[in-house]
Amino acid sequence: DSYKPQGSTRGADQINEAVITKTGQSAPSPEPVDVSDVAEIAAGGAREIALYSALVRLTDVSITKPADQYNEFEVNGKLAVDDLLKPQGGAWYSAVCGDRLATLVGFGYFSYGITKLIVRSKDDFGTVTLAQAESSTASAVQQASSGAAGACISPKSFATLVATTQRFVESSSDAGISLYGVFAADSANAAPWAAVKVVYPPSVFSGDIGLGQAITATGNVEEYFANTQVKARAVSIVTATPASV
Repeated sequence: DSYKPQGSTRGADQINEAVITKTGQSAPSPEPVDVSDVAEIAAGGAREIALYSALVRLTDVSITKPADQYNEFEVNGKLAVDDLLKPQGGAWYSAVCGDRLATLVGFGYFSYGITKLIVRSKDDFGTVTLAQAESSTASAVQQASSGAAGACISPKSFATLVATTQRFVESSSDAGISLYGVFAADSANAAPWAAVKVVYPPSVFSGDIGLGQAITATGNVEEYFANTQVKARAVSIVTATPASV
């Protein structure tokens, strides 16, 4: 291959205006650099700058800040992780506080004043040990302080919620639907504060949800633009026949 002078963008080295020629020869996949302590490559770490653009592998990390609207999350209280390279629509992994990843692979990057790890595909996420969910209700999470945006609290499990709206499209793009949503309450005709919005990707549940249908949901409780919502990693229908709402 031939190339023009190198450059850098947001901390990631790059080859500008590259001319790429396929040779037909296969090459082995690059081996990541093993980093035992996340702090080494986080902001101010001893290897932060040296490993920008380098492929690294972390071992046994915990989610300490859940995925936000851009699907960026935090591990070990020190390092942001982003799926910048993913095509629009859906997520490779929806991070929940308390989850543990056996391994995590990505390359060092700097964006919007933050040092990050950029994952390349769903294969960069090792075995996930899911956080244990706590039983809750819509009214409980609405009345209690569910924490500021990005706060790390245990995932919640809702045994029975009743849909107070039909399922709707919460977020979409040219690539397709990325999030569905439904408002649901603890019971039919419940007080207004007993309802909460549940959002989830099509990969979690693709079926329709009608007004009055009973559902179960498990996921993060978060504040999204000052509104409490459940970002669900599991949704299912309890009863096929809608109740009167």
